[in-house]
Amino acid sequence: GNPWPTVVCEVARSQSLPHILQKVNSFWLAPNRSEDVIMLKLWSWNNRRDTNGRPLRRLTCYKFCRHASLQAGQTQGKFQPVQMLKFGTIDRYDIPYNSCTAPGMCIVTITPACVFEGCSKGTTESVTDYADDNQLIVRLHP
Repeated sequence: GNPWPTVVCEVARSQSLPHILQKVNSFWLAPNRSEDVIMLKLWSWNNRRDTNGRPLRRLTCYKFCRHASLQAGQTQGKFQPVQMLKFGTIDRYDIPYNSCTAPGMCIVTITPACVFEGCSKGTTESVTDYADDNQLIVRLHP
């Protein structure tokens, strides 16, 4: 009887990427459930550190959006991420990677309409003033 959240953020550490895709499609984005899913994948860490002692770790953010996926012609149950951001310190080949080291470099956007899906119009008017350019923003940087 309780409503589903419209936006879900989950951290995956031990799950494989195929398992993440299966869970997003068969559970979170199943019909009449969530609108957006942000999945943060923490890849295996081999205990390596750089010369400053910072962990060398691969981190990836996958953003799924039901509305955008359907508009792009994707089939329900086979949604792919609409946005992917790498914000770790190494790439998949363990080579140091500095793509997300400053504010504004790694931003996930969420359309307010997705957050307030199913809410009455009066419910959202005062809240969306906190959005930049009609987007809610999640910044990913150290």
